[in-house]
This record gives sequence, structure tokens and C-alpha cells, in this order.
Amino acid sequence: SSGQALVVLVGVTLTIAPCAEVRIPANMYLQVDGTLIARGTPLQRITVHRNNATQAFQSIWVRSPGFADLAFLDLDGGGAASSNAALLVEGVDLPNVLPAKVDHVKITGSAGYGLRLTRLAGLAAASRDLVISGAGATSATAPFPMRLMVNAVGTIPVGSYTGNASDFLQVEGGVVAADVTFHDRGVLFLFGSAGATFGVLQV
Repeated sequence: SSGQALVVLVGVTLTIAPCAEVRIPANMYLQVDGTLIARGTPLQRITVHRNNATQAFQSIWVRSPGFADLAFLDLDGGGAASSNAALLVEGVDLPNVLPAKVDHVKITGSAGYGLRLTRLAGLAAASRDLVISGAGATSATAPFPMRLMVNAVGTIPVGSYTGNASDFLQVEGGVVAADVTFHDRGVLFLFGSAGATFGVLQV
């Protein structure tokens, strides 16, 4: 990813306390190679949002073996073009790596995708109550609340994925290398998109 980064190194933990407000300038991202713990409470949610109301920041980028534990957190105004997702979770091309857990997390107003799970990354089993709305605010090529590889489909938690530029969960086709279950998450799954080079489910 291009742009400037704050990097959490391997073996290091960055903790964001309940009720904290974090502002990220345009063209910057938080890269998590170590551990990010940002666990708010129902009455003391954590807020992460853009520093400039008119300019999106890039993302919180979690890279396996890094791990992010996010709870009662509002992530607003990310997804600038170079990252294309407010929360970007990257695996290691080995099914299934689970580098992030989300619990009562709201991702809103992303310029592109709200959440992107790439390189076979999925969400940890304890994930729940994820809300993504307002995704695709300025990106015609990333209008969906979520983009992920087919092996991660079963890790999508119960939540809400409507109110975006296009309310589909965008799935990259490929070889199903592990057991996968498509759960009813209230919106349709879309393999590929118009003009895309993927979109084939090879079993």
C-alpha cells in the first residue's frame, strides 16, 4: 500500500482504550503486523475517523501474523483509493488464517469497500454484530460493503450490510480449498462484478 503509515511491529501491542477518539489524516493508514487491541464498551465506544471531513484516510491494515481485536468501535471515513477498504485484513494464502475479530463494530462512510479480506484471510469465530453502511461513497469500482475470497465466506458474522452504494457481498472466485458455508446474512453474494476477471467458483 502507498501513503504514510503508523506501523505496529511484530511482537508489539498497541492498545486503544475505551472512549478514545483517533483521527487519521488523509493518505495515512495504520499497519498492524503485531497486535491491535481496541475494545470499547457499550457505553464507551471507540471512534476512529478521518481528520479532514472531506478527505478519506486509507485503512486499518491487519497483516497476518498480526492480529486485531476490535470491539464497540466506530470506524468512519476510510477506504481511500490506494487501499480501497476502511478495514483491510490480509492473510498468507493458506486457508484459513483469521487475523481479526470484530464485535459490535460499525464501519461507515468508506470511500471504497467497508471491509476487504484478502489472501484467504477470514474473521475470527467470535466475531459478531458487524455493521457496514455507506461503503462505496466515492469509488465506483469498490461500491460494496465487503470483498473477500470464497474460502472466507463462512467467517462473515451476523450483522447488517445494507445502505451502501451496492448491497452485495463481493466474492472472488477460485478453488474451494476448505469447507465453506454460505450463511444468510441478509444480502446477496455476488461472484465478481461487471467487467471483472474473476467470478468463477472452481470445485
